[in-house]
Amino acid sequence: MSSESISTREPELVFGTFRFLPQQRLLYRANKLVRIGSRAREILVVLLERAGEIVTRNELIAHVWPHTIVEDGTLRVHIAGLRKALHDGREGLRFIESVTGTGYRFVAPLSRLHNFPGAAQGTLVSIEHLRELQQLREENARLRRAVADLTLEKKVLEERSGASGRRHSFPHRIRATA
Repeated sequence: MSSESISTREPELVFGTFRFLPQQRLLYRANKLVRIGSRAREILVVLLERAGEIVTRNELIAHVWPHTIVEDGTLRVHIAGLRKALHDGREGLRFIESVTGTGYRFVAPLSRLHNFPGAAQGTLVSIEHLRELQQLREENARLRRAVADLTLEKKVLEERSGASGRRHSFPHRIRATA
């Protein structure tokens, strides 16, 4: 896919009714800004980056509190605050799973969305749709080249038949390739 087909901005991460903008470290729920502490936000970043994978308590602590000695209780407090902000466990929605004796895992379906240059501002299109659009554009270009080639071939055949006095039937060529 060409670089002009996708915005150069980092994709937004969407899960449930939430949208996370990694570069700005902003979390939205139904287009309303969700206020969470910086530690909870950094925990969310790590969990989203490794969605579906177990992230150990030690890995989270090393990322969120580098060069600082932190107890597991501190991590649990910030995980609880993050779960509260995400409404984790409400209405049957689960985002963060505790893995006993190991760490945590982000378990909700996660989509990466890019801003699409041709769309109205704020319109989001998934990367899969962008790839599909690019494939359609490439197929369209291939078909246009094929039509141009056939048009040229028809013109050459018509010129030859005019010079020899014979008429060539061109449609047989189209039926043979269809």
